[in-house]
Amino acid sequence: MECLHIVDAMPPPQCSGKILLWDRFSENDSIDSILDLQERYFHDTRAEFLCFVHNFGEHSINGRPLRDYLRLPDGFSLWWLTRIFERHPAFFGANLFEVFKLRALEHLLLGMQPSSVCLHTNNTQLARTVRELCKSQRIPFEHFAPMQANPAGAYQAGRCVPSSTDSATTATTGASPLQDILTRLRRSAIANRTINAFQITRHAWHWWRKVRSLFPRAPKVAKRSGLLLGTWFPNVDANAAKQGRFRSKYWESIHDIIPECGKPVHWFFIHGDPVSKAPENIRLRDNLLQNEPDNVDMTFLEECLTPRGALRAWLWAMRVAWNARGLLRYLPATMRWPDSCLNVYPLLAGIWKESTQGEHLMRMCFTLEGIRRYCALVGPQDTVVTSSELQSWERLLFREQRNLGCRRIYAAQHSVIRDADFRFFVAQPTWDINEFCQCMPDRFFCNSDGAYQAMHKSGFPEHRLGMLEATRFIGISASMPPLHGTLFRRILVATSYFAQEALRTLTILAQAMRLSDHPLLGNVLIKPHPYLPVDAMLAQLFDTPPRQVSGSIESHMTPGTVVVADSATSVGLLACYRELPLIECVPENNFDMSITQGVAERVSVKNASELVQALHTIKPTRANNFFCITLGMPRWHNLLSGSNI
Repeated sequence: MECLHIVDAMPPPQCSGKILLWDRFSENDSIDSILDLQERYFHDTRAEFLCFVHNFGEHSINGRPLRDYLRLPDGFSLWWLTRIFERHPAFFGANLFEVFKLRALEHLLLGMQPSSVCLHTNNTQLARTVRELCKSQRIPFEHFAPMQANPAGAYQAGRCVPSSTDSATTATTGASPLQDILTRLRRSAIANRTINAFQITRHAWHWWRKVRSLFPRAPKVAKRSGLLLGTWFPNVDANAAKQGRFRSKYWESIHDIIPECGKPVHWFFIHGDPVSKAPENIRLRDNLLQNEPDNVDMTFLEECLTPRGALRAWLWAMRVAWNARGLLRYLPATMRWPDSCLNVYPLLAGIWKESTQGEHLMRMCFTLEGIRRYCALVGPQDTVVTSSELQSWERLLFREQRNLGCRRIYAAQHSVIRDADFRFFVAQPTWDINEFCQCMPDRFFCNSDGAYQAMHKSGFPEHRLGMLEATRFIGISASMPPLHGTLFRRILVATSYFAQEALRTLTILAQAMRLSDHPLLGNVLIKPHPYLPVDAMLAQLFDTPPRQVSGSIESHMTPGTVVVADSATSVGLLACYRELPLIECVPENNFDMSITQGVAERVSVKNASELVQALHTIKPTRANNFFCITLGMPRWHNLLSGSNI
């Protein structure tokens, strides 16, 4: 046995024993990284995570499942709208990935049985969690924190020596009687619930003044049965919009099929831009609507909320927050990881609080009220279809239309389904809960065989799955001329909407340019995401920053171009269908959300040396038959016309 040194956010120490990097990939064969170990156990941990979410909602508290305490007066539980149940990694910040790393560490400790664990970090919370893992396996533990006067303490032979920061109580020696009374009051449940009431009211007032007030006072809709199509707005075809035609990039050529159905059409929009652009997008919507037939209407969610409805939503939020606050003392016992000694309460308690007492709670209550009123205005529909990621607004729309009597409720996958897209997957027992099933579509239509297999493998009922032609990526997947033998002359770097990923990609590029004089590194263009300028990043990383370009990304993806992209952008798929070389930068210390996970030929790099090596062996990347593409879109014709598919 040897000592295991875990190193977080600092250089590896000069010591004997095994070194495990916690926050980054290793560039040294003699040093391991927890990030690689997390990848090895990812699918097992994902299954445990889905089981954890299910168990958490069903945990019995005084004879009732936890989700029962979040019910509204009509019986619907807001548990299904919490960020914990939503399961998307972005809602958890870095903490969910930290849980996956800790679970991988637990596997390592069980298999390795080190003589001791030495953790080198200034992260006290990490130190406490690792110490508890070591304590559960009776492994001696020591914490080195160069920048802290009080490290997390040592564990030796079953004895834990806590630091002063571990105390569960705060010393009040020397405090006046009045200070002691105020401290006790501040800690009391009544005071905390009063504070929650103030915060929820502030969130509600701020949303009404800064968001709702920008939208029209009432929607212009007609109560008639037809097609209800839910999607995000704007993301429209700019050229078509200049001609006054509505062409959503999420629906592409489906716009040509819709009029053939001869049914009234209700477009239900989720505003996808920053709120500052709402007035501009409302004008765009109004201009496009003028050129639509009389039986078509377009409605933003925000338009549907009245002052009375907002008050009702505020009362719902207050009710749920009050009940949720009463559950706090039970949470530590409910947040045990399945088949593990790991208690994730310190890492996930914050997201529970935001879901049941913060801004997210208030926003979900507004969304629920807005969708209820919208469905009451348009009435039950023949068919409901959403451009789907199975988000909370979609599931509320499904539930309300089902309650009104709609019997054709569908979700059409609009993007790709990746391994870490947890919101598409649930633990199998969740399907036994009728309330959950009422919020799900009758059929979820995948746009590729890979997505279908991923959903089926996760336990999604086969009778609820189907296949439709891809819509969003029709333009991307159009056949392109082969580029064999092309002389590659430049690099096009495409950065994503997420600042952390964009900074990592540009950092790898800057290091590669200092490391190598490869000709392609002398001709680099930067295409930033429209919503994330990178000027400051470039100034920080480069003495002479590469030139930035604007306009459509397609116009820059010409023959002779090597594409280097953040893994989470759809640019990667466009490069594959254009048979351009694609090099993706893998995110560090985060889930791999690569949009090209199903492409066998994709090249992923973790550091500058791997990027330089990839440039020496570049070759076209292909995504043959990645999406379901059928000439004439017959499946969509059948779905919208009411035929069986």
